[in-house]
Amino acid sequence: GVSGGVHALENGYPLMAGGDVSAYRYITTILDSLAKPNGGHAYFGTGGAGHFVKMVHNGIEYGMMQALGEGFGVFDKSPYNLDLLEIAKLYQKGTIISGFLMDQAKNALGKDSILSSIEGKIDASGEGEWTVAEAKKEGVPIENIEQSLDFRRRSQTDQAVQDSFAAKMVAALRHEFGGHALHRLVRGHGAKKQ
Repeated sequence: GVSGGVHALENGYPLMAGGDVSAYRYITTILDSLAKPNGGHAYFGTGGAGHFVKMVHNGIEYGMMQALGEGFGVFDKSPYNLDLLEIAKLYQKGTIISGFLMDQAKNALGKDSILSSIEGKIDASGEGEWTVAEAKKEGVPIENIEQSLDFRRRSQTDQAVQDSFAAKMVAALRHEFGGHALHRLVRGHGAKKQ
């Protein structure tokens, strides 16, 4: 499995490997090269283990993005006329919730401080569903990830979800870190995928 989105080209790829351990050792020099300067790689076991680790990573990512979207949605509706970009900037200054996704929230808000041009349709690539299915098969509670996946599904048809700041933020985050297409609102013409 490979993570890091479009930023990994510059920052280095986080690589999650599985398969024959001797094959992993044989390609370690190549993996080291792909991981430079700030990525990394690790071996997780037999064939499929690396992809499994990446799949669960994406499920966790779904839940984390949903939490960011919902939190900023509360700010957006607050009676305080809060500057969302300033909040994202401050949250990157040593708070518990600082990190790469918050950085991407800051980037998105820096381009459009209220995400007014974004329609809250959130596309999904499948890994979240696979993570939920695996958890259910193993009897593991997975409510946060499952609810974030349900929110994405509803964002395809439910106008109230599409209009929510939470959905717009999740869509913007996907675009910022992964270059995923956005559904942009074109004034007078509805949404257009970009």
